[in-house]
Amino acid sequence: MPSTRRDPRAAPAPDRVNRDFTAPAPDRLWVADATRIRTGEGVFWLAAVRDAFSNRIVGWKTSDRYDTGLVLGALEYAIWSRDVRDGQLIHHSDRGSTYTAFRLAERLADGILPSMGSVGDSYDNALMENFFSTLKIELVYRRSWRTRDEAENDLFAYIDGPCCPIFMRHEGGRAPPRRRFESARVVFRSTRRPAGSG
Repeated sequence: MPSTRRDPRAAPAPDRVNRDFTAPAPDRLWVADATRIRTGEGVFWLAAVRDAFSNRIVGWKTSDRYDTGLVLGALEYAIWSRDVRDGQLIHHSDRGSTYTAFRLAERLADGILPSMGSVGDSYDNALMENFFSTLKIELVYRRSWRTRDEAENDLFAYIDGPCCPIFMRHEGGRAPPRRRFESARVVFRSTRRPAGSG
């Protein structure tokens, strides 16, 4: 069963990213998607929002249903946990029906610029696909869970825990506080000289 199903009646947002998953500062570009995870109780869904600057998952939610409530819940978590400023943030996703739904578009209209790649093209949302691939290789395929609660607890430790494996790879094995890392990247990028400038 494909997870991305386009609603032919929905008008998708323009692609403001064009496969350029870089951002000048935190909370300027978020990418979002959802994936299936199997447990003994059946399949459940994980929706996540990733900040392109820090590569952190800034919002996520699980559910036994793949619907607008799932992706909206992940977005609300991200908005709640971050410093979002009107008109400065792009939210990029695929054109699946959950991301073109009226409720999500209405929420994004509160100052977040929507962006959508194409349907069924993993390159158009490569940063999010990269996270899910890493999550499955490092956690999901190495474990089996009897219940959704067990899986969700492990996901919490993996995504929000103090030693998040994805974050540690960027920091040489030591995970400083998120904001200190992001502040250091802002300073580094703003003081770096362009090539050939002497």
